[in-house]
This record gives sequence, structure tokens and C-alpha cells, in this order.
Amino acid sequence: MMKLQTRLTDGLTIWALTPIEARRELATLLFLADESWSMIDQYLPMSTIFALKDAKQFLGSIVLQAQGAASLEIMNLAVLPAKQRSGLGHILMAAAENYARQNQCQRLLVGTGDASLQNIAFYVHSGFRFAEIRRDFFKQYPQPIVEAGIQLRDMIVLDKVLLQS
Repeated sequence: MMKLQTRLTDGLTIWALTPIEARRELATLLFLADESWSMIDQYLPMSTIFALKDAKQFLGSIVLQAQGAASLEIMNLAVLPAKQRSGLGHILMAAAENYARQNQCQRLLVGTGDASLQNIAFYVHSGFRFAEIRRDFFKQYPQPIVEAGIQLRDMIVLDKVLLQS
């Protein structure tokens, strides 16, 4: 693990983790955002992982994967339930955007379930726009995923164009 910044706010630090470290240190967070270890294990080895930590524990994480030369996809974004709605997701999003710009990426992508209304609202509030629908995406999961009483079927893909500075 490598600390990227000594202090953000309220004693928070941001860390870069290897996939092996992430699997060990961020298991609870990773599983919050993706309910299938087989799916997580498919994308984690080829990903860049950042996590927010206070003095005691990791509070949130974001997993990024290159999609061609000019795009990064957010594969997994999670904040501990007790810390949600406190701005930590936006701090992780800013870290992802900074990383994307440093690597000359022009676009961030993210996919979420068709019934994940809070996630969709978060991404739209963060400047993302609807890009595509991946029909029947969640059929590949070993167990059905239900959110808000609705079984997930399709993935909603949103994107954000990053202006180069």
C-alpha cells in the first residue's frame, strides 16, 4: 500500500493498493458494490485501486480499469454504510478524475443496476450522463440481485467527458 496524500480532510488519507492488497484489505467494501466474488476477481487483477482511510479503517474505495487508450471505467465504488452521504464518494470520484487526467484519459465510464436509483442520482449529480444500456447484464451473476424490491436485469452505463487541462 502506498499513501498518496498525507491529509485530505478530517484526518483522511488516500491510498493506492495492489489488487492483492485490495482483496485482503477492502473485501467488505468491494462486496458492498458488487455481490459476486467471481465478477470482482475478473476485474480486480487488471485494475487501479484507491481507498480512503481514517486513523482506524478504510472507509471507501474505488476500482478503475482502462477501457482503450482514452477511457477509464469505474468498476467498483463503495463507502461504508455508516459513512455514506458524507462526501466520501465525491472525494473518491475526484481521485478517479485526477488519475484519469494524469493518464490522458478523456472519459470516465460507470455502470450500475437499472434499479439502483441512489447510485444513478449520485453519478448524475457528479456530472455523468446516460450513455448506454447493457441489456440482461445481470444474468451472468450466479445469484439474482435485488435492490429496492426489484431484481436487477440491465446495466445502466453513464459517462463523463473530462476536459483536458
